[in-house]
Amino acid sequence: LIDANLISQLLVKKITKFPRESGAVVIGVSAVPVAQNVMKGATKVILAQFTINAVNSNEDVAFNALEIQQKIDTLNHAGDVVNVFLSDGDRVIASVPNGAKVLNRYNVSFNPTLVVAKGTVKIISLRGDISGAAAANGFQQWGLPADAAVRAFGMSSAKTDIVNVVGGDG
Repeated sequence: LIDANLISQLLVKKITKFPRESGAVVIGVSAVPVAQNVMKGATKVILAQFTINAVNSNEDVAFNALEIQQKIDTLNHAGDVVNVFLSDGDRVIASVPNGAKVLNRYNVSFNPTLVVAKGTVKIISLRGDISGAAAANGFQQWGLPADAAVRAFGMSSAKTDIVNVVGGDG
């Protein structure tokens, strides 16, 4: 049973395998959080997590921007999630504007630049607040478009074609 006070089922598509390419960094949607019901007024809710896999990278990689995607069931729910931001742990690294369409794509700039060390995996979180006026039984999906624009470069080579995106609807 779903409690009437619960809103916004947030879905995250599970992506558990990444392509293995020498020298490549792969970014995809994490398997957590799973679909969840969230109370109106909840703050800093994890909407999605993105895994940046630099295990096969030959160098540290600096990310300047990443394109993310928001899907909502109807325009009636466009303002249900507000104050959306990306974080690296407790550190806010990018703000996301509020959407007004059923499908919203955002190019978000990291401030400061996000550096992922070679040989590591970094997880960044997409968080937001659930409006106190959010409509009941709405849902949103946050993720990465398969053709997501990523601005990143190798810290020693300055190469910009080193990131592979594994898209997921979130």
